[in-house]
Amino acid sequence: MAQALGAIGTEETAAAIAREKAAFASNVVAINTHDAALRKVGGSAKLSANQMLNLSRGNDVVTMFALGAPPMQIFASQAGQIYDALSRGREVSRDR
Repeated sequence: MAQALGAIGTEETAAAIAREKAAFASNVVAINTHDAALRKVGGSAKLSANQMLNLSRGNDVVTMFALGAPPMQIFASQAGQIYDALSRGREVSRDR
């Protein structure tokens, strides 16, 4: 749109598109890495199905990362959810 209005030139538009594609590719890698890590944790820690469901809903971590939130902010806002998901499973498994 900016190019159509004459605000930026063809080269600037191409550079902006390239930056967006690179950022998108980086986010895809982060999401895939997150997904692989959750699968690995689930397999090695023998988490319950409910725990894995709760952790998979933790895409907030990836979203916040993709939006550029500082790591400590992500940790502070998501650590409780992750802890809760993991600790509830232990309580359930102890009851059985």
